[in-house]
Amino acid sequence: MPFPPPRAAVSEAGGRGLRGAGPPNGAARLGTCGRTPPVWPVPSSAVLVGEKPRWIVHIPPNEPGYRRRERHRQRTSYLHDVSTPDRRARLSLALLLLPWLAAMSSACALDEPTAPRTNVILISLDTLGAHSLGAYGYTRETSPQIDALLAQSTVFTHAYTLEPHTLPAHTSLFTSLHPLSHGVEGRLTGGQPVPAKAPSLTSSLKQNGYTTAAFVNGGFLHPRFGLDRDFDRYDYYSDIKTRGQRGDLRYGRSAAQTNEALGRWLDEIRSTDAADASYPPFFLFLHYFDIHSDWRGLPYDSPEPYRAQLVTDATIDFEAPSEAGGGSDFLVRVGDGQRAVAQDDIAYIRSLYDAGIRYTGDRVGELLSLLGSRGLLENSLIVLVSDHGEEFMEHGKMLHTQLYEETMRIPFALHFPDSAKFPAGTRPELVTHLDVAPTVLSYLGIGTPNEMQGRDLMPALREQAPVPVEPIVLYSSGHDRLALVHAERKLLYDQATDHAELYALDDDPLEQVDLAPGNPDAVKEAIDRLRQAVDALPKPDPDRAVPGVRLDAGTVEELKALGYVR
Repeated sequence: MPFPPPRAAVSEAGGRGLRGAGPPNGAARLGTCGRTPPVWPVPSSAVLVGEKPRWIVHIPPNEPGYRRRERHRQRTSYLHDVSTPDRRARLSLALLLLPWLAAMSSACALDEPTAPRTNVILISLDTLGAHSLGAYGYTRETSPQIDALLAQSTVFTHAYTLEPHTLPAHTSLFTSLHPLSHGVEGRLTGGQPVPAKAPSLTSSLKQNGYTTAAFVNGGFLHPRFGLDRDFDRYDYYSDIKTRGQRGDLRYGRSAAQTNEALGRWLDEIRSTDAADASYPPFFLFLHYFDIHSDWRGLPYDSPEPYRAQLVTDATIDFEAPSEAGGGSDFLVRVGDGQRAVAQDDIAYIRSLYDAGIRYTGDRVGELLSLLGSRGLLENSLIVLVSDHGEEFMEHGKMLHTQLYEETMRIPFALHFPDSAKFPAGTRPELVTHLDVAPTVLSYLGIGTPNEMQGRDLMPALREQAPVPVEPIVLYSSGHDRLALVHAERKLLYDQATDHAELYALDDDPLEQVDLAPGNPDAVKEAIDRLRQAVDALPKPDPDRAVPGVRLDAGTVEELKALGYVR
C-alpha cells in the first residue's frame, strides 16, 4: 500500500480525485471519477501543518513520480512553504475548491468502487519453439496444460524472438529494445550486460506501485548480467543442486522447485490483516529452464513418467564410455559434423526434448492451480513467451544459433482476466518480444517510455483490427548473421560471406526451398531493405554502457553444468 497523505492533507476523492500530475512545482490535476480531469494552476494539495500553511503533493502509486514506499524521506521532500504572498493566493483558491472535491469524492464512492489493480504474470519457457506445441500444430501430445491455457488466450501465431540466445532475447523482452540497439550479446564474459539506464517493463511497473519478483533459472539470467534491476525479489537458483537421471550433479532447480519457491513468496506478501487477506498488486516473472539441453548426461533430461510417455528408441548408448560427457557437448559435435548419427537417433533426441516440454507444461498447470487457489487468476494478466526455439538438424545444426523458423518462431499468448472484452482466439500478424512491454503497460493504463521500440498491440486487440505490418530484423550475435521477415518473405544473410537465402514462408514454412539462386534481383532488393532497416535502428547508447561482465570461478562452473561453457 502507498503511504497515506500526511496529517491534515486534503484526501483524494475516492482514490482518484486529487492526483499529482507531475513534480511538486507543477500544476495539480483534479480528477473526476475516472473522467478526463481538468488541469488547474494550483498545488496538488493545500494543508495546514501546525500553524504554518503548506502545500503537499501526494503522488499515488500509479503516477510517474511515485517511488518505492520504503523511502520515507521522499514524502517530506514534497513539503513546501506556502507562506509567501504568491503562494497564499494559490492556497486560497485551493481551499475554495474543497467543497467541490468533497462532493466529487462522494459521487466517486457511489458510482465507481475501487477495483483491485491487475497483477502481471510473465512466464518464459526457455528453449520452447512454437512448432513443438499442440496449439501451434505439433502432432505429438507434448503440451496439454499449455494448450488449455492458450485455448483461453489471445495467441499470436507468428511471433518471433529477435535473437536466438537467452540473455539478449530476455533483454529485448524487458526493455523493448532491439538487440542491435541494446548491445547485449549471448557471450559469457566480456560481453555487455543489460544497460543500467535502459527502460524496462520492471522499472515502469515498480514506479507505478507494483511489487516486483522474479523466480529464474539458467546461467544467463544470473544477477551479474543485470536483469535483476528493479526487482524487489530476484530469486536465482545458484545455491541449488540436483541429481539428473543418471545421478550426475546438476546446478539449478526444477520447475517444481520453482513453483514451491513461488508459493512461499506469495504467502510472505499476503496481507496479515484477518479482515483483508489480500495481496498487493504484483509483477511476477517466472523463468522455467527444464526444456533446455543439459551439459552432462542425456542431451535433454526429464523425470519419469515423462520419458516413458514420449521417448522413442535409439541406437545411441549414452551410458557407453565413448559417449562420456554426453548432453549439450554431444549435440555440438553432431551439429559440427564430428559425430554422425542416424535419423532414428535424431528422432530419439527430439523425443527427449518433447518429454521436457510435457514435464514443464504440467508444471505450468500446477502454477495456474497455485494461483487459482489463492484467488489470483481472476485479476491477473498472464503473458506466456519463450526466448528461442531449438534445432534438430532441419538445417544442419543442433541447439540454437541459426535464424531459421525452428529457432526464431516462439509462442506468445495473452490471457486477459476480462475475457469478455478480449475473447480467446488467434492473431496472424508478425509480432516480436519488443511488443510485449508496450502492450502490457497499455493494458494497465501506464504510459510507455518513449525509448521503447515495440508496438502497443492493445488498440488492435480492443477494436479487433489488424496490427500494422512492419518488417522484422533478426540477429544472431557472435555469428554475423541477419534476417529480414516481411510480408511472408524471409531473407537470411551472412555478412561475413555475403551468402543469402530467400524463402516464401506462406508456401514453404519449413524453409526447404531456397529461392535465392533463381531470383538475384529479389535478393538484392531484400538485402537493400534489410540494410535500411538495420540503419534505422538506434545504436547502443554509450552513456548506458557499463563494464563487461566478469564471472567468478563458481559461476563459470555453474554455466558449464548448464551447457554454456565447453
